[in-house]
Amino acid sequence: MAFCKNCGKKLPEDAFFCPSCGTKNEPVAEDAAPSEPTLPVDAKTDVAVRDNEAQPAPRKGGKGKLIAAAALVLVVGGGAAVFASGALAPKEPPAKQDVADGSKASSDETRGDHLVKTRYEDLEADDVVIADDVYARPGVRFKMKNNTGEVLKDAIVRVYGTYKVLDSYGDEQLKEDEISMVVAETGSTNIPRVLPGESTVELIPCDVDGVVGTHKSTYTGDEQQYRLEDMESVRVEVAFASRTGSEEYPELKKDDYKVDLTMMVNDYNNPLLKVRITNQTNYKWRMARVYTVGVAADGSIARRSGSSGVASAYDCTDRLFEYLNPGESKEVEVSYHGDLDVDHFEVTRVVVEKELGSESED
Repeated sequence: MAFCKNCGKKLPEDAFFCPSCGTKNEPVAEDAAPSEPTLPVDAKTDVAVRDNEAQPAPRKGGKGKLIAAAALVLVVGGGAAVFASGALAPKEPPAKQDVADGSKASSDETRGDHLVKTRYEDLEADDVVIADDVYARPGVRFKMKNNTGEVLKDAIVRVYGTYKVLDSYGDEQLKEDEISMVVAETGSTNIPRVLPGESTVELIPCDVDGVVGTHKSTYTGDEQQYRLEDMESVRVEVAFASRTGSEEYPELKKDDYKVDLTMMVNDYNNPLLKVRITNQTNYKWRMARVYTVGVAADGSIARRSGSSGVASAYDCTDRLFEYLNPGESKEVEVSYHGDLDVDHFEVTRVVVEKELGSESED
């Protein structure tokens, strides 16, 4: 049996013209199966790589609670990951890594006659601990080491926790999953610039009440909430987007700049924060960014009425100032939510891009 390719109606046997619409047809069989689209080789390879990357990392065994340090070196440029083992190829995890002592994630692995060196040393996360004093609440603190000698742009921090859950049979199992935390300086998982050397990074839960993960048990039907104190272990992964010369982004001393924060209200009684920055160096600034956070009276991250998130405490953060001469000041007024339970604002970070060759002799 055949059908018209124009109107779809049944054609008489051996008919070349459709009696309904008059279209000339080569009869098309009813049971002709459409050809299956063929993926190009590159596309299939890409899917395989992505599927492989989505698999969770194997969990380390051990007794007691461990605070694990995972050091990853991801060199990324032009929007595509470039790893030490080759461009656009994911780096394989080291064969052995003692996560308890924060050792460097670097290994040598033998494949056939070739020695493959897997290194994660450009950017490291070491000495990961759960601390009780990150803005008066439990948080995560670790040492980030930039070993490149250059300034790294847009570092990304991800945190994974291992905690106990009930499986479908009611048995207790360990589960590792990404937990909801942000960098305390920025209120996001992003660090805009990482200078060469070692720096301390603090992370806070996205939830003001400290909830970092949930799990719905198929055995009980209940949803469990998890906080940092429930974690059996915590590990941190760090990556960065690109590099730049350290001359453009100098390491600032406290007397290189001055930032004044003034809480005020406008004519409509809406709250504002005035951010004023002064260039106290002897060179021009192409740009400066000021990061701030709202803090409650008890020292914790400020929160809005009826909200458990921390995002509103960062309403005034990441203020951009452009083209400042030595000694020059600029200011901006930023609004924030009127129901934010804020006692004061604090400067968490200042990033300056230097105008090269602009130093004065004074």
